[in-house]
Formats: sequence, structure tokens, C-alpha cells
Amino acid sequence: MLSITRNDRRITVRLIGRLVGSCTEDFGFVTRPGTALEVDLGGLCFVDRAGERCLARLRDMGATFHGEGLVARRLCRRLRYRAANMN
Repeated sequence: MLSITRNDRRITVRLIGRLVGSCTEDFGFVTRPGTALEVDLGGLCFVDRAGERCLARLRDMGATFHGEGLVARRLCRRLRYRAANMN
């Protein structure tokens, strides 16, 4: 499940539950040029490879990530590590 909050310059997406396979197709409409995207990973309990690839695409588009909990911290760390190694 995802919760989306929008204002003039920021979109905040809160992910809850599992981010798997076909769920990742839901993110195409979330991004808008010129709008900051913030992703709260704190509600996630599981992410598969397709979900991680989706998050990496969002990161490459400028999204920022945060969240409390083990899954969120691991994902944030992995996304930062992979971004640093791509440069």
C-alpha cells in the first residue's frame, strides 16, 4: 500500500507492507518534473529485487529516502551505497 501527500513543491510517498513485482508499476504517476520526491520506507516489511530496482530508479530521478525500522535503514544504506559506487 502507498500513501501520497502532495503540496506545491514536494510529493511524499509512504510505503507500507510489501514492495514486490507488479506493485512497482504504481510509481509512474508519482513523479513530476520540478517537484521533490520524498519516500518514507518506514512502513515496509519486505522488498524484493523488483522493488529495489524501482527504488533505485526513483533515487536516480532525485528522490530522497528515510524511515525508521530495520528494513528502512537497510534499504536507505543500500541505496546510498549503490549510488556512491555508480559515480
